Amino acid sequence: MDVNIHIHDKYMLEGGNLIENSVGQKKEICQWLQGLINAFVESEENFVLEELKHIYVANDYPKELYEFQTKKGMKQGHTKNELGEGQAMVLSYKNDIGEDETSIFFRAEFIFGLYTSEALREKFKDEVTMLFNTFFHELCHINDDFHTRKLFDIDEINKCTVIPRNLYPISIGIWKEYYAYRKSAERFPYGDLMIPHLQETSEWANKEVVELQKKYNQDDNMDKFMLNFTSKMIYLSRVMVNVIGNVQGYTSDGNEQEKLFKLALQILPNDKLETVFKTLIQELDNLFNEYPTWKSISRLEILNNIVLDCFNAFGVFPSEVKNDQMYIGIDVDKNFLTIKEIDEEGNPIGKDKIRNSIQALERFSQKHEKHSKIALEASSYSMFGYRYLAKQGFEVHMAHPGALHKIIQSNNKTDEHDALDLAQLLRTGYLPESWVPDEELESLRSLINRRVELGKRSTQVKNRIHGLLALNGVKEPRATDLFGKAGIHFLEHLQLPAEFKQVLESLLRELAYLKEEIGLLESKLAKQGKEGRFKKEVKRLMEIRGVDFYSALADMAVIGTVERFPDDRKISSWVGIVPRVRQSGSKEYHGHITKAGSGLLRWILISNANVAVKYPGKLRRYYLRLKARVGHGRAIVATAHKLLKIIYHMLKEDKHYEERDDDLFYRKLSRMNQKANCKKTPRLDSLERKGREIFIKEGRIMNTDKSFS
Repeated sequence: MDVNIHIHDKYMLEGGNLIENSVGQKKEICQWLQGLINAFVESEENFVLEELKHIYVANDYPKELYEFQTKKGMKQGHTKNELGEGQAMVLSYKNDIGEDETSIFFRAEFIFGLYTSEALREKFKDEVTMLFNTFFHELCHINDDFHTRKLFDIDEINKCTVIPRNLYPISIGIWKEYYAYRKSAERFPYGDLMIPHLQETSEWANKEVVELQKKYNQDDNMDKFMLNFTSKMIYLSRVMVNVIGNVQGYTSDGNEQEKLFKLALQILPNDKLETVFKTLIQELDNLFNEYPTWKSISRLEILNNIVLDCFNAFGVFPSEVKNDQMYIGIDVDKNFLTIKEIDEEGNPIGKDKIRNSIQALERFSQKHEKHSKIALEASSYSMFGYRYLAKQGFEVHMAHPGALHKIIQSNNKTDEHDALDLAQLLRTGYLPESWVPDEELESLRSLINRRVELGKRSTQVKNRIHGLLALNGVKEPRATDLFGKAGIHFLEHLQLPAEFKQVLESLLRELAYLKEEIGLLESKLAKQGKEGRFKKEVKRLMEIRGVDFYSALADMAVIGTVERFPDDRKISSWVGIVPRVRQSGSKEYHGHITKAGSGLLRWILISNANVAVKYPGKLRRYYLRLKARVGHGRAIVATAHKLLKIIYHMLKEDKHYEERDDDLFYRKLSRMNQKANCKKTPRLDSLERKGREIFIKEGRIMNTDKSFS
């Protein structure tokens, strides 16, 4: 494996003196470090360092580390505590293309001490061993991160109640420290087992807890007490496992281990902490022997209980909150989230008003139980909150605004009342829910909507140009497309009064820009149609006359999947392309279509229908029959409705279009491929050579696959 090693041209010793570092020496140090890492990977079983990409040798360790953390969007900080500072820090983050990546920052004096230590090994054996122990310790963290990421499911932790959810991260941190200390002590054992450090830490922790109790009991602020107390306990428990890891790695002799642990137990301040230490010794050894074959995060439950015992040893007994179901309604606007909370009986138990921001949502997520159920009303402002809270493990429901307003009819309409209504409807099971597309589908919809906007704007600009020519009495050339190559040449050289000429030039520049933007978007959409999530559905729908890759992709972007509709009546009603019905007794009235669903899908369907009825076939015959009775407008909407039903059955039953024109179909495929900058689709004769059965029927080319009837 190759690691990028970054070393300054000059390196700084602890006293601040700079020493020149030649190119040759830098190269030699980098090669030596690379060889050392490779030797560890080859000699250790299951030792994976694939994610280690960079090693930084820092002259000004905190400054260079903080700059790097800021650049990567990480919280600033380095290994530092009441009893000293570390020599190195492992940083894990996402790189520019979203892949997991790890770097290690080392102090310059540490790396150069390590490099020059080989010559001093005989004279300063313990000091040299300690340097290699520390270096290997950091590599063990990277190996452990790789394995535990596969073992630990964050979603599983988020679903836990308060105490386990807060204990698991502590237990994971304890395990990581223990693993690194034990592995490095096994490979590079040396005399400092940190037992005196345990004595200092336990005395310090005891004193700190007493001070915290005095301070926060006066303020009656248990939240702040627990936050500070937990940080002290985390540090103490990690020091304990450091001792355990060092001892168990230093010697495999059971009698010698017992002797060393007995020495450590004598310096602990109370019997309860001694019990914690003893159980830690046994459980960590069990975890190490089973690693990395744990089945799930639940393997750390015993470690969670030991951490709780550590809390109890200092007289702190965390208790689980009552696990009642909470229902939360959130009214969302551009700037604020108005929150109402109720219990299972419908009684209000809390309310809040927070900023509509990622930071406020983070705090909300940390404050509430993951088994809480949340309701929001669908809008552009609520979508981000819905996705964020769902990722945090909450059960989130998106209410359908149209149906919601029919249920809630109140003269007292405020944000608080709206939030309370959402919570009550969710509790009673009467919340009308809206289907929420996934993020990939939402991105595709954004592309489609932008393409529609640009198309409409292009039409407006062209109409403006037509109007400008009419205003100046200019006859448009009939022999050519006014906006084709020859037409644009005609417009560019047209003689008009100065002001009108300036307006025309501005419109032509805008039209050229729109054409370029439309081309870029259509290329992107064509690639989606050819290679994306809906490539099969797009190809199937393109068999219908009047449907190209763009409209087929738009259909799928809005519908998502037809599997969520039990029959064609449901999808027709959802799209809003069915007539309103007013019925009482024996009287029944059918009005205009409901327009309940996506306006984009209705527009696409009607556009497709307008093209489809120009070709011979069932759709044209159906349209002409209706047109004779009700006129073009109603007839084309009814034809679009029929087209939607055809699309539904083709997708639901995996059928081909009965009246498919293969020649037209392959021309459309070829156009899509050209737009996507792909190879052209093979012609029909090459398909025949591949053995596809094609025959001539009623003057049309058809295939013998399943067809829609």
